Amino acid sequence: MQRITFNGNCPECNLTNKTVKMRVNMDHDLECPTCNLRVYHDNQKIAMIYRNRGKNEFALKQTSILTKQLLLTQSDSKTDKYSNGVLLTNNKSIQQYITQNPNNARISSIDILIQSYINSYIKDEKDENYKLISEFVGIDISQIKIQNRNQNTIQMFHYMHLAIEAYHHKSINILIKNKKLNTQITKYINKNLELIKNDIFLQQIALKNIIKNLINTIYSQNKVTI
Repeated sequence: MQRITFNGNCPECNLTNKTVKMRVNMDHDLECPTCNLRVYHDNQKIAMIYRNRGKNEFALKQTSILTKQLLLTQSDSKTDKYSNGVLLTNNKSIQQYITQNPNNARISSIDILIQSYINSYIKDEKDENYKLISEFVGIDISQIKIQNRNQNTIQMFHYMHLAIEAYHHKSINILIKNKKLNTQITKYINKNLELIKNDIFLQQIALKNIIKNLINTIYSQNKVTI
């Protein structure tokens, strides 16, 4: 039986014959954008599968191409930081290890809020779920119910919904083509354009960063920090 090795694609998704490229997360590990499985590798010999899932928070960074086929290992059960030396050599051993450590991804409430808004107001699904999440988070991005509402805030609210539409349609061009964009948003896009222009996934990360920063700016009255 051929030993299974790590080539940069998600080991868990491979079990169901799906090829999903793992991406760099904010902790500088590799994380699957589909199931949030995390992997640490040294690009020399070992690729360790963490027991705990990621947060679905990805860095605006290209994933390096692996130059070697790496051996898959378990992580230490106490710290989840280091390999315990146990190799995962076939689909059965990977499945058993993953089953012992079920999907416990820690998705942020703002991410959930954004997606539930898209489901309710763009995909025209029922809005009960969005209302529950909005009440829990304490933010309703469907409208501006804040003090000190002014023209600048209204413009940012418009930009936020434009970015949400672009995110839903996976088209950053919806923002790029808008000539009246906030200067800081324009600078952020232009600064990263070379990095993201041929990578839809990174475009989505950039759009989500813009959405989150605008939510923070509008509803907490902080300065834009993009």
